[in-house]
Amino acid sequence: MALFDTLHELKQAVREETERLNNAKFEQALPRIIASAEQRMFYGAGEPLKSEPLRLRSMETSATVALTSGSGTLPTNYLQTLRLDWSGSPTTRPSYEPPQSFFDNRYTGSSGSPVAYTTEGSTLYVSPLVTGNITLKYYAKPTTLDEDTDTNTVLTTYPMVYFHAALIEAYSYLRNPNEMQKQFAAYVSLASGLASSEAKARRGYSSSMAPRVPGWRI
Repeated sequence: MALFDTLHELKQAVREETERLNNAKFEQALPRIIASAEQRMFYGAGEPLKSEPLRLRSMETSATVALTSGSGTLPTNYLQTLRLDWSGSPTTRPSYEPPQSFFDNRYTGSSGSPVAYTTEGSTLYVSPLVTGNITLKYYAKPTTLDEDTDTNTVLTTYPMVYFHAALIEAYSYLRNPNEMQKQFAAYVSLASGLASSEAKARRGYSSSMAPRVPGWRI
């Protein structure tokens, strides 16, 4: 059993920590507090309490995107692309380009295989303007916590990250800057530790990678 299995348990922990049990006004603010915490966790936050968005292996998934004349609709839970794989002939893995340079240099032909891509809003664009299916490997936003029985993989796997993110927003609402700073420091420490461990897990235990020699298989 995880520390917080559901939104109800997370909210109860926040109530207890802030000593706001049975406080009607705080209770009305809790949905906004949790939503603000999720915004920080999955999209990042700017100054004065700047933090990077969480990108965890448990958030990775894949989907097939149907392209028509070089564009397709991204999944509704899309956060960030890991890679694209075109299984047509020839198979390719398109490279990302920022929108400005992508559209300036985009091939307008409709044949061949995608060699570049970009995203704008909820749309994926590839170059050239091919039609077909492409596999998108991406970071997905975990299920939003709305109902008391709701849960998601980040809450059950990393409950203290959710807890400290929620407390940042709770103490902001309560106008307690000292406690808000303490919770922000705790959140950033946990998030940076997760980022480090996730990076190590991706590359294995070795701290360095051997160079790949053309023609050799390892």
